[in-house]
Amino acid sequence: MYACGMYAALYARAPVVITDAMANAYDARVRDVDARYGASLRAAFGEYRDAEARARQSTPFMWRLTTSGEERAGVERARREAREALRALRKEEKSRDAAMREARSELGLWSDLGVGDAKALFKKKYEGGKIFATRQTFWDGLSLMLRGKSDESTVSFLLRWMMIALSNFTVGMIFAIFGFAFALPRVIASFSVSIWSAVAFYVVALVAAVAIVASVLVATYGGAAGTAYVLVKHVGPTLARIDDGADRRRRRIDGRAYRRPHAD
Repeated sequence: MYACGMYAALYARAPVVITDAMANAYDARVRDVDARYGASLRAAFGEYRDAEARARQSTPFMWRLTTSGEERAGVERARREAREALRALRKEEKSRDAAMREARSELGLWSDLGVGDAKALFKKKYEGGKIFATRQTFWDGLSLMLRGKSDESTVSFLLRWMMIALSNFTVGMIFAIFGFAFALPRVIASFSVSIWSAVAFYVVALVAAVAIVASVLVATYGGAAGTAYVLVKHVGPTLARIDDGADRRRRRIDGRAYRRPHAD
């Protein structure tokens, strides 16, 4: 399964080859959708934006408690108009999405269009997981420095920070996989396909994503293990001598500060 996932993610081409006829038919369907729904969708969005603005302007703070009579009726009317405008906008969006689904089916889910959308979605979730891991590692490292023990060696501190970074990166990659798994059905639903084709595409895409993440985690842990070995075996003695020198200087300074009052 891992080998199949890596092959699907890195080497396999889209099963459906897009011909010139398919591309021309797709472009024609897209232009037809824009011509049919572009103006009405923009008008519905403008009406909703105006209705929402009127509702915000006519709604005072804690209006259910501070308004009464005609003013409350005006607020409720403005809010009702905003809800109706939102429903009209959603209806237009649903009609356009259905038309676009038919247009995208000219190429198919298994074409470069569907495969490219799935890869773009995975890349987005993967980058989000890396950003989470980087941000969390920074704050955890800052907290570790503020709460660190004065007698802790530099090697111990670096190893602890490395373990924190590894755990955060692992959590970030798990979030990326779950985010991809939950968002992928929306990509599949943007095409008109059978249930079996949708399930097969979902399984292949998810296995490929898990294989990529597993490879990244294995490489990351392998690199961390090598770094830890070099740090302990070669860099550790040098850092230990530096820490010992700093400890001796600190003890001498503390000893002078302690003896001076007695000499007075």
